[in-house]
Amino acid sequence: MKLVDAKVADIVEVEEFLAPFCDIETRICSMGVSVGQRARVVSNSFLSPVLLDIDGSKIAISKAEAKKIEVKLLRREK
Repeated sequence: MKLVDAKVADIVEVEEFLAPFCDIETRICSMGVSVGQRARVVSNSFLSPVLLDIDGSKIAISKAEAKKIEVKLLRREK
């Protein structure tokens, strides 16, 4: 599934960047997000960016970028 499809409180793991070796991978990796990284989705509303919590740090990723990040759902919390 793509990161843009994740729900609030989902725990996901980054599997791959769908547009490798482009600006998105460079930008996202520079923020500390890499393949195998686990994150909790803090916010994913319609018009705002996807907000992730990675080891206590909050990272905002635009919807356009989130569409290019493939993730695996590890756990869905309620």
